[in-house]
Amino acid sequence: MRALGAKVDPIVLPPRALFDAASWTIILAEGFAIHQNDLQTRPQEYGRTVRERVSIGAFVTGGDYVQAQRIRGRLIAALNDSMAGYDATLCATSAVAPPSLASVDDGPWRKSHPITAPFNMTGHPALAIPCGFSAGGLPLSLHLSVAHSTKQYCCG
Repeated sequence: MRALGAKVDPIVLPPRALFDAASWTIILAEGFAIHQNDLQTRPQEYGRTVRERVSIGAFVTGGDYVQAQRIRGRLIAALNDSMAGYDATLCATSAVAPPSLASVDDGPWRKSHPITAPFNMTGHPALAIPCGFSAGGLPLSLHLSVAHSTKQYCCG
């Protein structure tokens, strides 16, 4: 990318653990809120892994959710500051090679999370792009995210 004329510099983000904690709190609370009725009336229609993961959201308190949203606002500002002067970021989509189908994590908590939470949580437009294969022959991707536009959009 540098050889093609791009300015390539590392950027510094707040700790990933903070992004993960806030994003998972929001995801779990909202996922449970959306699926609560169906989980209570038709739980058999969910696979075990999804049912367990979504049900965890029942334990997120209103206070937890509000705090996560407050942290989200601070993280959006921090990511915008980090990306100031740049058009896009490019990073791996995952910190580890993909697992084989036989070893896919089916517990209520994932052992390996994609490293896209900062951009998912902040709403920065992003795209995962295929970029080759792991030593085991499984597909890899890179994550391209663009800086927020100065335009304001409303979903009205």
